[in-house]
Amino acid sequence: MTESVTFRANTMRHDDKYNTLVRIEPEVMEKLGVKSGDVVRVTGKDSCAAFCFPLDEEELEKIKLQDIQIEYLKEPDKKIDYPRIVLSSMVDRNVCPSRPLRFVRVEKFPERPQNNIPQATLVTLGTMEFPEKVMQHYKQNLDYSAFYGTLLSKNFKIHIPFFQEYLQQNQNKFSDKKLPPVPSSFSTVIVDAEPQNQEFWLVTENTKFEFKNVSMNQLRGIIPQFEGIHLQQVIPIVKKISIDNTQIMIASLEVYENSMRLKSYIQHREKIPEKAFDDPSNLNEITKRMNPDNPQLVVELKDDLGNVYSDGFTMGGGGSSGPDPVTGDMVSERDHDFGFNSVLNSAAKEITVTIKEIHFVHRPTRMPKPARPPQMTPIVASDAKISILEGPWEFKMPLGSPQRSL
Repeated sequence: MTESVTFRANTMRHDDKYNTLVRIEPEVMEKLGVKSGDVVRVTGKDSCAAFCFPLDEEELEKIKLQDIQIEYLKEPDKKIDYPRIVLSSMVDRNVCPSRPLRFVRVEKFPERPQNNIPQATLVTLGTMEFPEKVMQHYKQNLDYSAFYGTLLSKNFKIHIPFFQEYLQQNQNKFSDKKLPPVPSSFSTVIVDAEPQNQEFWLVTENTKFEFKNVSMNQLRGIIPQFEGIHLQQVIPIVKKISIDNTQIMIASLEVYENSMRLKSYIQHREKIPEKAFDDPSNLNEITKRMNPDNPQLVVELKDDLGNVYSDGFTMGGGGSSGPDPVTGDMVSERDHDFGFNSVLNSAAKEITVTIKEIHFVHRPTRMPKPARPPQMTPIVASDAKISILEGPWEFKMPLGSPQRSL
């Protein structure tokens, strides 16, 4: 079995704009059997190939200074110390879209000679008809040289820069009109490449590019979208996790023909001191504590056949906060959905929902004190801090027969 290592992807290397690479600590590379410049598989929400290089001491110290402040809520001896990883921005956009501090797994490609990287002879890019109406002849004015030496995978989303002369012409053409600014690059998706049936390809000077019209869904960008089609069954879970003044209720798993949705509800209570009603500034302190410590779940699904569904992403939700006149508590309630673009195996008889971690995102604010007359002083946000409660919490649920939509 191929060895893999799990990292917490909380740092990004934005200066490697068009490269597909990761940097990890040398001792971890040795554990994986990976040498500098080898190709590895990186898996977060999605997977891609990337070149692997060691992190030197100077880079390691630099990223430590950029780390998000993390507080672990369990005892120190139970804390999992994940190794460091730095992702190029293009890898980060495709593997971990819209998810801070998510887990990333790195593994060596099995049974593949590192010097036998498939070179792309032809890459098919996704597009639609309307770009030609806005920027005529854009296909002939894309600078592909930025991607020479880059590893591309199917469904990979990239931004190809325009030639500067062409970009300047279009900027001048629209400068006197009340239109949005002309983009400096063309956003597209890798539909396929030749030679076919490869997990990834290396772009070279000899690589040719063609275009194919695709649906808007394929070009929506790097933020994951959820569109459940044909609801098949709703699996009740009805489990509760209690953490101090917070209750997280896992309600159900909706299984669709093309995806899954995990529904949960979160309630947080904060006792209102009696003195808060004497001084309005004390109520401000309560409000600051209530907003917006919104728990984020790190979720994984696994069926009894061994299939793991870890491509979930936060879909958001709604909520409200207000005082409970009966108990004297300030109550914050939210509904929280978690989407999976995976398709549940129809032969599965049981599914396990695992809450691997719970992240509490604190964004404290400095609120102005009440004044007479009122002063229009802005609310200022300070740096975020994340508290992490490590699990896991596991709930095994039997699966019934899917009910096909008519």
